[in-house]
Amino acid sequence: MNLKTLTLTVSILLLFSIALNIYLYYVSTQLQSNLENAEELIRSLNEKVLNLTSSIEQLKAERDYYKNLSMYYMGGSSSNTSGLHLSSRRLTALAVRMIPEGFSYRLEGITMNITCEVTPGEGRILVNTQPRMGVDFQSAARTAVEVASKISGVDLSGSDIIFSIEAPAEVYSVDGPSAGAAMTVLLLSMIYGEELNSSVAITGTVMPDGSVGPVGGVYEKTLAAVNKGIKLILVPPGESKVIIYKTRERKFGPFTIIERYPVQVDLNNVLEGKAKVIEVSSVSEAYQYFKLQQK
Repeated sequence: MNLKTLTLTVSILLLFSIALNIYLYYVSTQLQSNLENAEELIRSLNEKVLNLTSSIEQLKAERDYYKNLSMYYMGGSSSNTSGLHLSSRRLTALAVRMIPEGFSYRLEGITMNITCEVTPGEGRILVNTQPRMGVDFQSAARTAVEVASKISGVDLSGSDIIFSIEAPAEVYSVDGPSAGAAMTVLLLSMIYGEELNSSVAITGTVMPDGSVGPVGGVYEKTLAAVNKGIKLILVPPGESKVIIYKTRERKFGPFTIIERYPVQVDLNNVLEGKAKVIEVSSVSEAYQYFKLQQK
């Protein structure tokens, strides 16, 4: 093979290589565009499914609420005079809501106001939420009443208890069970006739034995609490240190991959002295912190 033929062959191969690279780049660009469009479509569908699910749950909650409310008023004024009549009180509770994001969702902390009323009645327990939320507050409220009765030694079977929970208007889905400990503390303060410090908040489920159970979204809840001006945040055992996820980018040719990786953080370090986070194992222990922090 002479030099002229060799040069021609190399030139053809080079041109073919350039053309192939251009084609592959075009294909990869199209694939990237199609992937982005698919992600956007999936994100949109996820949002629609979440909104539809929330709407269904809200309708169920409304149905149950009005059913319980109608039963309450159909009972008429109770002739029971042995039940308690306690002045209503309010307590700040912490929760999280779900916000669709890409293929998944992210959590955002919120604060809610819980008000409790106790009147003579027939042992009925009602939960009113504003706005209507498709969340199971009812079971948490029943456990809260049972635990408060056990701790205080006060019989609440002759009293009707109404919890009213007020959350931001834009909230569609929150975690109800994590308000159980707050409900119990609030009811105990009414039974004992003691004021609670408004700079203290708690998140945690309440168990039948009075212990404080685990919850999710503690990191997001603490941030919401600080924004509300809370100075002491009580959390379940083992949850003052939590796992959060950070993101980093990695490039593979024309593609950019966003990775999420776990990092354990101490909430007291994260808050940098703006508030203090303390673990509590029981409602009785938590109640003492509400009292001890009073000025």
